[in-house]
Amino acid sequence: MEETLVIGGGTSGLFTAALLAKEGYQVKVYEKERELGGRAKTWIKDGFTVDYGLHLVRNGEKGFITTTLANLGEKLELISLKELEILCYKDKKFHPLPHDATEFATTEMITDNDKNIVFSTLSKKGITKESMDRSVLSWIEEVGGSEKLKEFAVFLSLGIVCPFIERASLGEVFDLMRRRIALGNPKTGYPPGGFGVIHKKLTKIIRDYGGDVYTQKEAREIRVENGKVKGVKFAEGFVEAKIVICAFPPQMLFNILDENLVEPKRRELLKNLRPTAGVSIDYGLKAKITEIDNLIISSEDLFLLGMVTSNIDPSVAPPDKQLMTFVAITNREDILDKEKAKVILSRLEEKIKEMFPHLSDNLEWRRPLFLPFINGVELNFNQYRERRPQPDTPGIEGLFLSGDTLAAESAGGELAVTSALACVDKLCSG
Repeated sequence: MEETLVIGGGTSGLFTAALLAKEGYQVKVYEKERELGGRAKTWIKDGFTVDYGLHLVRNGEKGFITTTLANLGEKLELISLKELEILCYKDKKFHPLPHDATEFATTEMITDNDKNIVFSTLSKKGITKESMDRSVLSWIEEVGGSEKLKEFAVFLSLGIVCPFIERASLGEVFDLMRRRIALGNPKTGYPPGGFGVIHKKLTKIIRDYGGDVYTQKEAREIRVENGKVKGVKFAEGFVEAKIVICAFPPQMLFNILDENLVEPKRRELLKNLRPTAGVSIDYGLKAKITEIDNLIISSEDLFLLGMVTSNIDPSVAPPDKQLMTFVAITNREDILDKEKAKVILSRLEEKIKEMFPHLSDNLEWRRPLFLPFINGVELNFNQYRERRPQPDTPGIEGLFLSGDTLAAESAGGELAVTSALACVDKLCSG
């Protein structure tokens, strides 16, 4: 098999490389940062093990992350969230959020008419595909849903990391709901020791099959001659390869590739993909201030997700200390505007301190992050899966894409895996 270069050592890049290595490809992964993991890398701080933002394993043992690792020969142990997975923070109180059909049928968060609307819509054949190109809000208004349903829909849309219901794809939201129901509402999981455990397993798989993984190797140029990939130039020199896979945000592709080599329609698609964005804050606390071990969400003032990670996995914090992470999902434009981003951070911290009044008195350290890319592509009705890029690059033989922006199913970290599967399938069948 010819040598294959994967540029980017994040979740998708490592999954792609591991899958190809198992297929017999001679794979080398090049990551520009010191650590692997990309937007899911791990940071060690004074005995704390901190993920880069908020990361959970969707659908736990039945999800794409776990099952794909199993197919690669690696078992991923998970800590399952408790039966009551999600708490909604509203009016200065935590309220349980229904997580299955039974709880949904009895919740008082929406009206009985709203429940009938949701159940009848989900039961329609073909509704997921037919509703991909419409917003959640437009559907609610069309079917006569209440204001309560609009508020509840924000929580559902947080599942695809797009709480803006005026543009969130209804079909993408329905697809995630239906998949979870079809799997029997499996519990969400967290890998003991943080998401870095997953990246270590993938690195081992790659090397066991004869591949290799390099860090602090930044790609400078993808060389193409006569419509075929020739290799990649790094600071240390040129590496020949007939196959190059770009496993990083495609908006950055033309930093290392001559854009004139790509057909105009695809070029504009790659440049204009709208990513998810947000502000993240991690807190290392010198004492335990809460027993909450659920995922926390809120739509008051801002769209918020968070968890007290060390209550789920005690190994990520020193004994008698506590680790928590919160993320406010916002528009990328707000993150790029430094003043707006600071305001969002301030509002996020005010809300967290309202939830946990003893936080300030027990703060050991804090880490704010302004993230113009969180979970790849925003799943809005203008860029649902059929409108997103395919893995191959027409006009350039041997150039492929992988990452959580491609035309693949699911959302968030799972989209990184399904994109890797799509890339490998395209390459191996091509």
